[in-house]
Amino acid sequence: MLPALEEMGKNIGVEEYPKGSGLSVIILFVFLIGFLLRRRAFRRYLVNFESKLLFYVPGFKFYKALVNLGEDSEDKVLKPCLLKDEGIRKVCFLVESNEEWATLMIPEAPSFTTGEIVIVPLQKITMLHMSNFEVTGMIRNYGEGILRKIER
Repeated sequence: MLPALEEMGKNIGVEEYPKGSGLSVIILFVFLIGFLLRRRAFRRYLVNFESKLLFYVPGFKFYKALVNLGEDSEDKVLKPCLLKDEGIRKVCFLVESNEEWATLMIPEAPSFTTGEIVIVPLQKITMLHMSNFEVTGMIRNYGEGILRKIER
């Protein structure tokens, strides 16, 4: 046990802890966390914490977009698309857009979390009907399988 817990135990008259007490504490802790996560106020606190602190962690927003969003979700943070520019095509992610322009993140293979940010006219991009998971898998494999998907 931790020295602080042993000292606390001595203060209340406990010299030895029963076998399995550590496991009981862990189970109780996990139960308590699960109980708190079901409460709306605690969930709001976690969302607030996440938005204020964790978005400063490099790559967190990108990984969150990959993990949390379903394949057919309309509100994807990063939407897979294809940039058509002077005879070449680049697989990229749409970050945001307005009526005329689009901000794109063009990932580098095989590490899809780094890349180039470009702003291009909206007419130069075509949305890909693929999930983020499929696109990042193809990027990790240096583009293998992309041609079969975009020819459809």
